Amino acid sequence: MQCFLTQNFEEILKCLNIFFESHFSRHQFLNSIPFGHSIDNSLKNKQDLYKSFCLKIKPQHINNDVFLFCLSIYKRGVLIENTNKNAEINTTKEILLNQKSHACDIQYYQEKEYFFSLHKFFHHSSKTFFIIDKNFFHLHADKFKQINKNSVYLLNALETNKNLQTVYDILFKIPDHTIYIHGIGGGLTLDISGFISCLLSLKVTYTATTLLSCIDAAIGGKTGVNYSPYGKNQVGLFYSSEKLMIVPEFLKTLSQEQLISGVMEAVKHFYLAGNFDLFESLCEKIISTKITTDELFLFIEENIRIKKSFVTLDPYETNGIRSFLNLGHTIGHLFESLAEQNYIPPIQHGIAVGHGMLFLLEKNNIQAPKKLSEFLKKHLNDFPVRIDKSLPKETLIQLLLNDKKNKGGNSNEICLVTPIYGILEKIISSRS
Repeated sequence: MQCFLTQNFEEILKCLNIFFESHFSRHQFLNSIPFGHSIDNSLKNKQDLYKSFCLKIKPQHINNDVFLFCLSIYKRGVLIENTNKNAEINTTKEILLNQKSHACDIQYYQEKEYFFSLHKFFHHSSKTFFIIDKNFFHLHADKFKQINKNSVYLLNALETNKNLQTVYDILFKIPDHTIYIHGIGGGLTLDISGFISCLLSLKVTYTATTLLSCIDAAIGGKTGVNYSPYGKNQVGLFYSSEKLMIVPEFLKTLSQEQLISGVMEAVKHFYLAGNFDLFESLCEKIISTKITTDELFLFIEENIRIKKSFVTLDPYETNGIRSFLNLGHTIGHLFESLAEQNYIPPIQHGIAVGHGMLFLLEKNNIQAPKKLSEFLKKHLNDFPVRIDKSLPKETLIQLLLNDKKNKGGNSNEICLVTPIYGILEKIISSRS
């Protein structure tokens, strides 16, 4: 049962070229890449490149204090040695001792009930600090009139802001007497809120305001930020929220793109659980906004069940089981990183993952029911990945090499997650 596939860069790059051409008619994509040249010839300073991956060389655009902070944590809490003797920030294991990944309390609210509950936090705002998606805050501005302005940070939730500089800015705004963090927003906002809460050893509550965050980011305890130009979610820690609050009415305000993004992540879950046929109709209903509240509840609960199953079996991603949740993410994260560097337009996380799954299906790295493949093609067709400017081969190599699933070293190969359809049931059966 082959669940991970290691392939050479040249093969991946060639397949990416074919993938883009066949699906998006973008014949200029990677045309400038010298496929006949070896990786070694195209990277003369390969050792320096790997040092950069280990974050021992500070990119010029990163603030020095932020860089020293970054040296303390790397790749989901894996420490590296700090070679800077003058660093003020401790890089010993102490920073990781408070990491936790446990089941949080999930509660559903009607909108009116939710804001009534939230107002209780406002009265204790001297102890609670809010990190709120800026768009969500303005959309419900009348509900936040009582909040203490010194107890809130409005986050412009763009992928380009999911970085250590933003974390650094927020840390300096949190009052010393803060006991709780409350993150309100989509996956990006919750990732940053959880990451900061772990650094400060504070309890955190999430309010997930997007479909994607309800079924993915808010579950399982992974937190973190990007570290440009090295890739997505390179710096992070495990830290679960005490409570997850879900208000189905908030999902009615989402755009078509946001809905499809959430559904694509759900399709990944249904692939792993082998039950896409049972939930295909609900996926279509969500996209067409014809789903009932009861059906939406069923949809969210099933996705949470599937993700929790993997997280429970492998809380800290140490035995390979949780890694199956990264299906489609190698190529998906590549697209997101390219967007952050302005090589392609901004792309929603779930849509990037959907393209990543479609890539694997087109290459026959994974097999799925025909309906699942057709579903991906149908709904991703409206969200193609378009190249804005010439894309250097070295950029692709950097991003692919630094994917979290790779072990590093001087290998020219990357790891693709390729579990069989319905692998969750087989894992559970083998362990019972």
